[in-house]
Amino acid sequence: MPLETVTDRRAAFRHWVYAPFVTELFLEGGVLRVTFELTLDFFEGDEQRLEHRLYAGGEVAPGEDGDTGLPEYAMVTQLRMAGETFSIGWLRTDDFASPDATTPVWISSGLALLTLAIAGVVSLLQHAKEDARELVEKRTREFAEAQRRMTELLGLQQAILDGSDFSIISTDTHGMITSFNAGAEKLLGYRRDEMVNRLTPEVIHLESEIVARSKELTRELEVPVEPGIQTFSGLASRGKLDEHKWTYVRKDGRRMIGWLTISAILSSTKEIIGYLSIAQDLTARKLAEASRKAALAELSVLKQALDLHMEMSVTDAQGRI
Repeated sequence: MPLETVTDRRAAFRHWVYAPFVTELFLEGGVLRVTFELTLDFFEGDEQRLEHRLYAGGEVAPGEDGDTGLPEYAMVTQLRMAGETFSIGWLRTDDFASPDATTPVWISSGLALLTLAIAGVVSLLQHAKEDARELVEKRTREFAEAQRRMTELLGLQQAILDGSDFSIISTDTHGMITSFNAGAEKLLGYRRDEMVNRLTPEVIHLESEIVARSKELTRELEVPVEPGIQTFSGLASRGKLDEHKWTYVRKDGRRMIGWLTISAILSSTKEIIGYLSIAQDLTARKLAEASRKAALAELSVLKQALDLHMEMSVTDAQGRI
């Protein structure tokens, strides 16, 4: 039963057949054998230029025709197919002259067959060109849509990061800062453009603490940990979460106490591509805790005084304690 509709054809579909078509092998293997002492060059467009040549029938030394790198053709034929113009440059070989009276007939027949073959090749090339153009347009649309979604996602991610009161800083594997959120700007006093791709986290830490932490990690990991980026990546690079209290140095020189958590940033192939540092300001918490303890101490003193006063002033009706 013939497959008349697209639905019928799709239902009957089983598999594709991939058959690569090499124009040069086709021409050399079958068609050019009938040209009898003739070779040809095949061009895209109506101009015979080296950069437009799609096929060369013979070896041509560069520079034979001025600066074009092409020979002087005995004849040029133009073909108009599928809305495109193509040119054929014909060349005689040394064996072109022949006493055989039938040679012109054979050449004419060969040229006719060759023209039909070229028309088929051009048709295939045209379809391939159209398919390639459609594929490029499709991939361009898909890329534009993916880029739009990525932009929206990055905008949302940045909004989330900037809306946090935590200092969130990311670095590459060499320690260079790659992102610096609004919370980090607020806590440390640096602008984002002063830090990103310019400095490492070492600038916001005390050198003495970096050296001391390196010694701790050297004992813990039982491998040498050099002061610097290794101090901050030593645990995270081994798949461990690094949590530690640090003294931060603000841009204006003031210091603050922060609780820092460092983790590795992994790629889709589970390779480490950087590190993420999230810090919370403990200075305000410490001040609040100190104020709370001071208030409790004051209340305790007042309670003791009040208890003493009550003991000294409580009497019965006759004034006896």
